[in-house]
Amino acid sequence: LRLLEGIYLDENPLAAFPEVLCGLSSLLTLSMRKCTLEVLPAPVRWPHALSEMHLGWNRGMSPPASIGDLGALTKLDLSSNHLHSIPVEIGCLGALEFLSLDDNFIDQLPAEIGRLGALEYLSLDGNVIDQLPAEIGRLGALEYLSLDGNVIDQLPAEIGRLGALEYL
Repeated sequence: LRLLEGIYLDENPLAAFPEVLCGLSSLLTLSMRKCTLEVLPAPVRWPHALSEMHLGWNRGMSPPASIGDLGALTKLDLSSNHLHSIPVEIGCLGALEFLSLDDNFIDQLPAEIGRLGALEYLSLDGNVIDQLPAEIGRLGALEYLSLDGNVIDQLPAEIGRLGALEYL
């Protein structure tokens, strides 16, 4: 298994994260959408080369703080997981370009979201966010920001700093 670059276990009734997957040093893509995951083991020994993680549509699975160790991660999908918060360690994912947090119960984003300088795509549809942090204005590469179905009554002035933004 040490040469595996992609694992696709979508739509399988896996309630626990197979820890054997954590030691695969060549793993680039992990997709476990629509499984029955409730928790990821913490601390997880993530493969350092992992660039894509698709964990949407699970059962309240929340990412551990060790997710911040995934420095090579460029795509992260945590949609439809009944999440109420995002760990502040998300700010350590400096290579992240794509982040989907749709259809959760997130009420606020951590200020550390502003440290995602490579982020181009951020989708937050279907949450209960009432305001965006001012740090959102630091996302200079952001091209796509979707906020449908939240309870935002005012956008922060810092959103005007998003010079690359094409979709809001």
